[in-house]
Amino acid sequence: MENYKGLQKWVDHGKGFQPNVSASKINLFRNNLSMFIMAYGYGIRGSGSQQMTRGTLVEQAVKEVLTNELTLDQAIEKAQDNFMAEYFILDPQESKEYKNLRPMIELSCQALEPYGVPIFDEDDKQQLISYEIVDGDKKIDAIGYLDFVFPDGKIVDLKTTNALQPKMSAEHQLQRAIYKMARSNYSVEFLYVTNKKSAFYEHGDAVDIMEDAKNIVRQMDNFCNHMTPEQARKCIPIYDNFYWNGEDELKKFYNTKE
Repeated sequence: MENYKGLQKWVDHGKGFQPNVSASKINLFRNNLSMFIMAYGYGIRGSGSQQMTRGTLVEQAVKEVLTNELTLDQAIEKAQDNFMAEYFILDPQESKEYKNLRPMIELSCQALEPYGVPIFDEDDKQQLISYEIVDGDKKIDAIGYLDFVFPDGKIVDLKTTNALQPKMSAEHQLQRAIYKMARSNYSVEFLYVTNKKSAFYEHGDAVDIMEDAKNIVRQMDNFCNHMTPEQARKCIPIYDNFYWNGEDELKKFYNTKE
């Protein structure tokens, strides 16, 4: 990272702001500044949701099936057991997500099996990619982790969702753009899976999207340059959207006077 003085201040603050950006960091700054302050100014993140747990477990199960580590039924059973271990006694929403595991894992495997066995790093983790954003005399790496990289040069990011939309969200288009710029010789598709169907999407021009991202990073740098995390917390109200669902203790901390 070069010449991003504001971002460097928050890095030096030592609460989890790394000297790089990612789609999630840029999107959080754009969509919910108060949660951005908590995550990158204080190193405190939300507790997550059943949907996030569902997505993580589906992805892990698909990986185990595609790499021949487990059979389909074994992977589904493991995912279900892990979900129960997380929530134990299920409320109606948790029960719905539990029931979604089997069809989402099955549909994901059906969509991805034709591409062969995905390639992971030596430690069996997702491949880390990096793309340098250059904005005049400023430079910063945009990073990301790839869900599935296939031998034929295809990258697939798996998204579980309750309903298929006609177009990728701006947030997902940014994530895809970073992947595409970092691996320009690969095709980059997002696989969206519901409990009934699946679809591959690859929307948005990566170059144009990254040009827009430069503006957001510049704004982030200016924001961090003019406000410490404590000053920002005292000035920016909570934008109470889904990021803050169920986060009552986090709200109390954010709104304390001292």
